Amino acid sequence: AELHTVKLRRTAAGPKAAWRSVDSIIADSCWALTSLTLRDIQVGDAGFQTILRSCPGLRTLHTRGVRNLTAAGLVDLGAHCRSLSSLSLEGCVELQDMALAEVGQCDGLRFLSISNCPQLSTEGFRSVVDGCRGLRTVLCALHVLNKPRGLRQVLVDDALLGRAWEAWPQLSRFATTQQAFSLAGFANVAASLHNLSLEDCPVDDEVLRCIALRCPQLQRLVLRHTQRVRKDVEPQCLGFTSEGLRHFTGHRCLEELDLTYNWTLWEGLQSIVRSCKRLQRLYFGYRKPEPQALEELVQDNAALALHLQYHNYQP
Repeated sequence: AELHTVKLRRTAAGPKAAWRSVDSIIADSCWALTSLTLRDIQVGDAGFQTILRSCPGLRTLHTRGVRNLTAAGLVDLGAHCRSLSSLSLEGCVELQDMALAEVGQCDGLRFLSISNCPQLSTEGFRSVVDGCRGLRTVLCALHVLNKPRGLRQVLVDDALLGRAWEAWPQLSRFATTQQAFSLAGFANVAASLHNLSLEDCPVDDEVLRCIALRCPQLQRLVLRHTQRVRKDVEPQCLGFTSEGLRHFTGHRCLEELDLTYNWTLWEGLQSIVRSCKRLQRLYFGYRKPEPQALEELVQDNAALALHLQYHNYQP
C-alpha cells in the first residue's frame, strides 16, 4: 500500500534512529507521499534535499524544531515540489534570509509558518511577500528570546506590512508578535481577514479603528499584552484605550476577543459585549475586576464565555 501522509517526531531511540525510519519510508513511498511532518528530528541539509528530490508530490511539508536545517537544505524547493501549498518551518533556528528567498519561489503556497526563527529579518520576509502571492495564512511569531535582554529581531515593519496587505488581498489569517506598528502599517489592511493576532505588538486607538472599519469579516482578534503600562503613575496606559475598543461596537462577525495582560477597559468592553451578538469568547485580565462588573458583562451576553487571568502587579 502506498503511503500518502507521514508524521514523525523524535523518540527515545534518538534523532538518528528517527532519520533512518524517514529514509526508509521515503524510499518505499516517495512518489505517493503528499504530506510529511517532521518534529524535533535533525535531518540536516543533505537529508532535507533528499526529501525534496524524492517527493515531488508533496503538498504539505511541516517541520518543527529541525534545528540543523539551513538555506542549503531548501535549495530549489519550488522546483522540486511544485504542488506545495502548505509549508511550516517553525523553530528552525538556523534559517537565515536566503532560506526565505527559496520559499519565495513557491508561488502555489497558501499556508506559511516561519515562527520562532530568530535569524530571519525584513529582507527575507520581503522575498515571501514578493514571491508567494497566493498566501491565505501567514504565521510569523518571533522567537521566545526576542526580549529586551535577548534578540532584537525585526521581521515586519510598517512599510513591509503595508506591502504585504497589497500582495495578499485574500489573506484570511495573520499572526505576529513583538513588532511595533503604527497606523501606516494598517492603512490598507486586508479586508478578507478572519483571524488577526498581534500579541505583544503595541498598537493605538487609530490602528484599532482601521482594523474595525476595514475588516468586516474578522472573527478572532488577539491583542494580548499590546498596552504598555507605566508603573510610576496610577493608572496610565501607553497604547489603545476604551475609545479604540469602541470602534468594534456592532461588529457583525467578531466571535473571540483576547485582551489578556492589558488593563481592563470596562467601558469599551461593555460596548463590545452589548452590541456584538456573535461574540462567544472574551479573554482579559490584569487586575481582578469587581464581581458586579463581571455579572454585568454576562447579563449583556448570556452566551459569552469569560476567560480571566490576573496579574499580581500593584501600581
